[in-house]
Amino acid sequence: MNPSAPEEKPTPQRPPRGSDLVGLTIAICLGVIRDQRVRRSVLFIVMIIIMAMLFCGVVFFDRWLAKHPILFLLYWGACLWFTGLSILMALYDMLMVRKAGIISRRKLAEEMKGEISRAASEKPDDPPSDP
Repeated sequence: MNPSAPEEKPTPQRPPRGSDLVGLTIAICLGVIRDQRVRRSVLFIVMIIIMAMLFCGVVFFDRWLAKHPILFLLYWGACLWFTGLSILMALYDMLMVRKAGIISRRKLAEEMKGEISRAASEKPDDPPSDP
């Protein structure tokens, strides 16, 4: 170790600030939205959560939630929020599938036009007909 070099102090870890947390949340959401496989996996998990909440709310928690109106509203509000999330994710996925279909049809049409024009340019002229 060089005695004349200043001693390096480790930089202290700071907790994430609000803007860091918002940026991280946005990055995660964009990652989920852009990848179809991840989007559908998250949609599947949300649907499992909705079904479990619905089943547990009706079978196990019905009397307990009836006695606590605030918890009743929070519980079924969360279930409603997950349901709305799943509907929005399904609509978004449907639009992305439709967009991908339109893009692939356009690409196929362009390829076919190119093949037709190549075939037309390679086609020999019609031979003269015999009288």
